[in-house]
Amino acid sequence: MDTSLLLTYSSATMHDWCPRRYYWRYERGLINAAKIPAVETGTLFHAGVAVLHDRGLSDKSLELALKATYPKKPTLKEELRAWKKNPPVPTEAAILARFLLERYASHYGNPDLPRFKSLGAEQTFRADLPAAEELAGTPVEFAGKIDWLVDDERGELWVVECKTAAIIDTEYLGKLPLDRQVTAYLIGAKVLLGREPNGVIYDVCGKPRTYRRAGEDYSMYLERAKLDYGMAPATFFARQRCVRDEQQSATYLESLCYKARLILEARNSGYWDMHTDACFLRNRQCPYTALCIEGETDRVLLGYERKAPHSELEQEDA
Repeated sequence: MDTSLLLTYSSATMHDWCPRRYYWRYERGLINAAKIPAVETGTLFHAGVAVLHDRGLSDKSLELALKATYPKKPTLKEELRAWKKNPPVPTEAAILARFLLERYASHYGNPDLPRFKSLGAEQTFRADLPAAEELAGTPVEFAGKIDWLVDDERGELWVVECKTAAIIDTEYLGKLPLDRQVTAYLIGAKVLLGREPNGVIYDVCGKPRTYRRAGEDYSMYLERAKLDYGMAPATFFARQRCVRDEQQSATYLESLCYKARLILEARNSGYWDMHTDACFLRNRQCPYTALCIEGETDRVLLGYERKAPHSELEQEDA
C-alpha cells in the first residue's frame, strides 16, 4: 500500500480549514456534483487566459482562448449524435468567462502597456520535501500549477497569479501581500527554472459592476457593462507586484512539514477532526455538510461524483 503523501497549496489550505473536509476531497476523492457559478467562471477564465499567455495577444489567440471555455465534444458516435441534437446550453458563468477574456485581451492588447516575455503558462512543478519525510516517516511531495512565468522588461523573473474579482479596491489589493499561495508558487518557480523569482504579479480582472435590470437578457446586460470597461479600465484591471523573502518561504515549507505529519497521523488513526466553524466559510456552505451529517448513504452520494484528488495537476494531453 502506498503511504506517500502529495501536498498542494489547495490541499494544505483545505486541511487548515477542516481536516474532515480534506478527508472527503483528497482521501476519498469526492466532489459536489453541483457547480458554483463563481468557481465555474474562474475555472473557465483561467483556461482561456492560459491560451492568451502561451500564444500571445492576437485575434487568433483570442479565438482559441474562447474555444477553450466550451465543453469538449464527445468522441463516441452515439454520444456525439445526441450532443449535436441537444447541444449544451451555455451557463451565465460560462458567458461571463468569455466576456472577461474578450475584455482582458482588448485591454492588454494596448501596445502602450508594458510587455512580458512569456516563459510558459500553466506550468506544473513537483518537489520532494526531505524534512517532511523525516518528520512523517514517509515520502512527501509538494506540487502545484503556476498560472504564468514571465521575465519583465528588466529581465527579472516573476510568477504571475491570475485572479477574477468582484471589486478591485485598496482593501482587496492590500490583502494580496498576505497571500500564502504565491509563496508556494515562488518555491515552485525556482524548482522549474533554477532561478530565484523576484516576486509575484497579481494579474486581476474585475467582473462587471453594472446593475442587472429585472428580466434583462444576460448578453444584453454584458453589452451595457462593456461600456464601463472602456470608460474606466483602471478600475477593472490591475497588475500588483509583491515580493517575498527567503524567511517567508522557509516558514511555509516548515508549515507543510507539520501539516504532513498531522495528515499521516489521521490516516493511521482513522480520525479526521471536524471544524464546525468552517461549515459556512466565506458565507458559503461547505459542500461536504451532507456527508458529515448523514454519512455515505446512497441518497447522499447521489449529490457527489468521483474526481482524482489532485486533478488540477493533470495535463490536458496526458
